[in-house]
Amino acid sequence: MNPYVNYIVKAGLSLGVFTMVYWFFLRKENRFNASRFYLLGALIFSTLLPFLTIRFSFFDLFGAIRDLAINPRRGTILLETVTVYASGFPAKLGQAILSFNYSVLIYQLGAIAAFFFIATGMLQLGLLVTKNRIFRLKRAKLVISSREISPYSFFNFIFIGKELTTQENWKSMVHHEVEHVKQGHSFDVLFIDFMMVFQWFNPFYWMIRRMVRENHEFLADSGVLSKGMITPGRYKALLLTQAIGGRPVITSNFFTVKSIQKRFKMITKNKKGKLSFLKYSIGVFIALAITLIFACENKSDIIVSNDPNAPGRMEMGADGKPIVGSDGEYTYLTVDKAASFQDGDLNKFRDWVSSNLEYPVVAAENGISGKVYVEFAVNKKGEVSDVKVLKGVDPSLDNESIRAIKSSPKWTPAKMGRKNVKQKFVIPLSFVLQ
Repeated sequence: MNPYVNYIVKAGLSLGVFTMVYWFFLRKENRFNASRFYLLGALIFSTLLPFLTIRFSFFDLFGAIRDLAINPRRGTILLETVTVYASGFPAKLGQAILSFNYSVLIYQLGAIAAFFFIATGMLQLGLLVTKNRIFRLKRAKLVISSREISPYSFFNFIFIGKELTTQENWKSMVHHEVEHVKQGHSFDVLFIDFMMVFQWFNPFYWMIRRMVRENHEFLADSGVLSKGMITPGRYKALLLTQAIGGRPVITSNFFTVKSIQKRFKMITKNKKGKLSFLKYSIGVFIALAITLIFACENKSDIIVSNDPNAPGRMEMGADGKPIVGSDGEYTYLTVDKAASFQDGDLNKFRDWVSSNLEYPVVAAENGISGKVYVEFAVNKKGEVSDVKVLKGVDPSLDNESIRAIKSSPKWTPAKMGRKNVKQKFVIPLSFVLQ
């Protein structure tokens, strides 16, 4: 899958689950700090999740003991994966690939537009600071704007419209913005807006963005009322007055009739729900579930060693006796000195395989991809032999893997003491549709 599509799908699904959990379980709770960390954590986790891969395997005790005795591949040297991408444009895929490129272009243009949107907002704030009067407060700087705007804050700057200073209890609104400053909400806002560059396509991002800002208002309201400087009734009346006021610029806090109604409910709701801790625990559980679903990939059951010079041991059969190959030679799983390819650099063999491996057209046309594990031996003459697929995907990919490995040039054979011996390797070949 193309990296852009992979990112969009995983990030979208992850953030969607977090959003739904919050919407159905947590949004009516008044543990505002817990909600703050949940929402920000959801966005960070979902943005980074597509870049994470956790490999796992199920451990079978009895199977492991049996494998120690009879598995002929234990101890085989595992080479690094060689990846080959589909080349050529079969007619069946032509239209899809072209439209997919347009999708990538749209994603990139959206990211550029989001960045421009954020930069424009920052410029607006800078102009307000430089063109208006500034008063120093104990914890912030108060900017009195000649424009008709609703009160909002950004870091230690508080912006209010000049007409607000003529209203009763206007200082309570300043105290509200001071709470935003004290609690560091601007860091959240800036981070959320920056995430727009990566998540602009995701409708759940916009929901998270709105819910974070609403939660900031709940936190600031709670901070103002806890000081006892104004009664809840007077404070509600002041909020309602401001709801029909001016309009703030980007990155600021906001007032709408619907958000004011929610704030009224949270002001009235003093008690924390008894089950709220359990509800937040469910949210954490969902996060772990998403990790297993999206960030894990099943590990191959091929058991190998990456130590080419471990003490020598022959390939053993189920009867406990060394296996004699079709060429009459014993195969060594570990040796005194490993077989080498062109000046002893195994990476050169990977490069050689990469340049000689071709993506079968029939597999590309039918959307077949995956990782093929190929086992082969280097005999005492340095020739590649006993090539076979240990774990296949499709006959077309399996056969191409065997063909490429069989055509390998000669190696320098492995040694046990001064004697050339036959040694076994495994190489994963990953076929990826680009």
